[in-house]
Amino acid sequence: MPDKSKVVLRYEDGMFAIFAPFDFKDICKSLPTARAKYISEKFYAWVVLATPAVVAEMADAFLGHLDEATLPDQFKIMAEEVRASREVCIEESETAFAPVPHTLRKPWLHQLRGYHLTDRQRATYHAWEMGTGKSKTVVDAVGNLGLSPCLIVCPKQVVDVWPMEFRKHSPLNVHVEALDEGSVAKRAKWLKQAMAIAIARKELFVAVVNYEAAWREPLATLLTSMVWKLIVADEIHKIKAPGGKASRFMAKIGRLAEKRVGLSGTPLPHSPLDAYAQYRFLDPGIFGTSFTAFRNRHARMGGYGNHQVLGFQNMADFNKKFYSIATRVKKSDVLDLPPTLDVERFVKLSPKAMIVYNALATELAVQIEEGTCTASNALVKLLRLQQITGGHIQCDEQEEVAEIDTAKRDALLEYLDDLGADEPVVIFCRFRADLATVEEVAGKLSRGVCELSGRMSARDKEERGLAAWQGGAAPILAAQVQAGGLGVDMTRAAHCAYYSLGFSLGDYLQSRARLDRMGQTRSVTYTHFIATDTVDQIVYKALSKRLEVIESVLEQVKENRHGKSSTDQQ
Repeated sequence: MPDKSKVVLRYEDGMFAIFAPFDFKDICKSLPTARAKYISEKFYAWVVLATPAVVAEMADAFLGHLDEATLPDQFKIMAEEVRASREVCIEESETAFAPVPHTLRKPWLHQLRGYHLTDRQRATYHAWEMGTGKSKTVVDAVGNLGLSPCLIVCPKQVVDVWPMEFRKHSPLNVHVEALDEGSVAKRAKWLKQAMAIAIARKELFVAVVNYEAAWREPLATLLTSMVWKLIVADEIHKIKAPGGKASRFMAKIGRLAEKRVGLSGTPLPHSPLDAYAQYRFLDPGIFGTSFTAFRNRHARMGGYGNHQVLGFQNMADFNKKFYSIATRVKKSDVLDLPPTLDVERFVKLSPKAMIVYNALATELAVQIEEGTCTASNALVKLLRLQQITGGHIQCDEQEEVAEIDTAKRDALLEYLDDLGADEPVVIFCRFRADLATVEEVAGKLSRGVCELSGRMSARDKEERGLAAWQGGAAPILAAQVQAGGLGVDMTRAAHCAYYSLGFSLGDYLQSRARLDRMGQTRSVTYTHFIATDTVDQIVYKALSKRLEVIESVLEQVKENRHGKSSTDQQ
């Protein structure tokens, strides 16, 4: 029989049953995930999920009234996790933390804090801006905390980035399987084979898959049948829609993992309500398991049918819960962040586009070998190859182009959606069709766009040119690489994207200098959209190494014909 003068807890199957005096009814009812469970016709208890967040809420709500003698061990363990995590958050010196044992690059203070939070918490949210090193913290945690097997779920264009991040930051033997090609059935087969090999070789194992593939069968059944020590939701705001299939799947698989980590530079892209589905994966004990209840608590509803969000309320409570497992890092907070950062976003062209691309590349390589390709002819063909990577193909000798692929366009949409709606950004392009693509993507996101190019009339320049952008007329500036030269000030933006690259090293360096110059107060991040196994990789490699581009590209095209792909050169 429960003690009528104390709050007594029982643990069973991942739940805490709360036996409390009647005076605590409203407190029990307000706890996240709480529901009444009838014990008999005359008696019932409250039942809540057993998570550290719920334990922290109960410890505060029932302070001095818990029956300490009968507290379940699970409650004590989770209470200690909460205490240890709070200790990590208040430390302001690197010397307060044990160093990361095995890493190729010394972590910054916030990365060190994130690493130890991942160690001490079952669920952690690194809400850090782009360029502040979220992925390194995951890499360090997987290797040094033995969090294998690990599953990383991310947007499609980020899948190929994770193997490079592990090579860049970890000296340990980690098998990273990027499941980014083939049917879902083939990916499931490759996952089983890759894990078996990693186990046989005694390697740490990491599987990387995109959100839209993870929930589809037979991969979904395989993923949910495995025991994951860590599941990472990269760009976790992508699962913000509570009813989305990917979001529901992540909520389901999250319950099966020993630890969960969320990564996002834009944690609440539209409103505080975006937090619910993300935390449903990370720790449903924080905001509960009912979106309606969550919305009623934190949003003021009105309008037709009471379905319109008029504003938000109880935000102090919201922030307390949000930051119970999350840390927020802005680039301006990281004092030792380098002045510029380069990021690659890889895309894969469709089979149809690659057939057209490879035919033209082979023709060019043959002409180079036979010595029948003049410099001017080579440049024309290289331009055609670049147009294909941007998703377009020249129609005969006419100016018109036809769309052949959407990979880069889709990646640009994801990139801009990850930035705040009002965040200024410069997008450099080589071709007019690329400028049109930027305008199309901006329209889909209901964002204004200005332009800096040679095709603009005097009136266009006045209404939507560089000066209009500098004055705040729109967040996005679409600029031709050649136009971003001397005398152009783009310091309004700290984000720059190269949708396509030119062949001039001078133009490339000048365009970069338009943002990273006197007047810039933030660290500039340059993002390059690169179609894998194409001229994009060769051009980017030459530019990043400050090489003469045309000669490097022609030599590499010739080598590729003999079986040495551009990816081998990375």
